[in-house]
Amino acid sequence: MEGTSIEQTQVKEIYEEIAEHFDNTRLYKWTWVNDFLNQLRKDAVVYDIGCGNGRNMANNNTKNLNFIGIDNCENFVKICKSKNLNVLCANMICVPLPSSSADALMCIAVFHHLENKEHRLKALLEMKRLLKPNGKILLSVWSINQPPKTRRNFNNYGNNIVLWNKYGKIYERFYYIYKLDELKTLFNLCGLAITNYEFSCGNEIFTLIKKE
Repeated sequence: MEGTSIEQTQVKEIYEEIAEHFDNTRLYKWTWVNDFLNQLRKDAVVYDIGCGNGRNMANNNTKNLNFIGIDNCENFVKICKSKNLNVLCANMICVPLPSSSADALMCIAVFHHLENKEHRLKALLEMKRLLKPNGKILLSVWSINQPPKTRRNFNNYGNNIVLWNKYGKIYERFYYIYKLDELKTLFNLCGLAITNYEFSCGNEIFTLIKKE
């Protein structure tokens, strides 16, 4: 997600600094990620867009899913490779993989790091390009409505800063909090249809397909 100063300095560079700490504290998949993966056929090709430390690609041996992770954070890529995961260092708006090559894509808690509409549309169109005709996308963003005990408190939609505490040092990460109608408009503009929506633990979760 390079190309603008905020995405570079308040997303990519921050994750380069906190990648190891993130990996030590973010170990498991959400239940709804497992549910999505369990619906896929055996040997399906799955791209994890913004894969981070690779936690969503691990421990799926029962279906023998073929994962490829994509992340522009070099330290996350190194962490994934240390776990013997298949990963590329690339920007989510320009992924060096063939069109119509994925049975499914995941974009978990990543889309809210894009700071402008141009990049949001490009990212969605790139996911659509990569997806096979009958494929599915699982996309999640943080909601303005967060659980009471969370440290994440959003008073406004739009641009927000979320703090990360690494051994007493505070890092400021950029997040964009979407209105539901705003997301629906973006999906529609990119020719993507919502087949399922749910809200879980402060996450807005969508399953998307290509419109016919």
